[in-house]
Amino acid sequence: MNELILFSSHEFQLITLGTAYTTGGTAQPNLTNPDTLEVVRANMARIHAASLETVMIMDSLPSGFNRDTQVTKKILFDSVELMESTLPVVTGILMTIEPNTKRMEELANIHFSTSPDITIQLSVCGKISFREAYQVVKTIIKKGVISSFIELTPQMVNDTAMEVLKKPIVVTQEQINEVATARACVNAHTSFGGPAPGQVKNMIKKIKKQLRILQGNVLHKKQKLSDSHTLLRRTVNKTIKTVK
Repeated sequence: MNELILFSSHEFQLITLGTAYTTGGTAQPNLTNPDTLEVVRANMARIHAASLETVMIMDSLPSGFNRDTQVTKKILFDSVELMESTLPVVTGILMTIEPNTKRMEELANIHFSTSPDITIQLSVCGKISFREAYQVVKTIIKKGVISSFIELTPQMVNDTAMEVLKKPIVVTQEQINEVATARACVNAHTSFGGPAPGQVKNMIKKIKKQLRILQGNVLHKKQKLSDSHTLLRRTVNKTIKTVK
């Protein structure tokens, strides 16, 4: 919740929350406050508090039956009720979020954020050690001759290498461009679990598959509970008739 509140703030402007889950400022009509998210955040604190309360109750008990355990039942039931009322709200918030992708990409590209990828690229393509590539990239940034790696050229790399390492580095513009922007870096990380779109889609498919399995298990347990209640009612009614 903290991230959603932070990312929806004026300072970040990474996402816009649905109007159904926000309110206007009390004295400032230009403000949009994430009040619903803040209440959800507080509710989650109550859940954590309930967990700690249960642990503290059970932790001090000796083995065997202790009346203390009955107190944990209300804690559990209250927590379940709180989650049941909170989760639909969270679902609604997530379904109505509007991401500001332009702003996201803008922030992702500031302050030479792709420096690690540029360093690795120079090391691999230029056939030098990572530490040497690190010194070259650090020097380029400190000189302030470029505002982002989009402006970086093979000549700049080579000139800086001659100055710092006393030897040339041969890389192409295409190799630099492969990791010059945040978007390019993301697309380049195609290994298992990486942030490339293809990998993210695979992870989403895997999570959806796991979710379907969990939903199936929940439905099965619900059915078993329903069958147990039905059997219990029949047994009770049968017992009452027998007594009469």
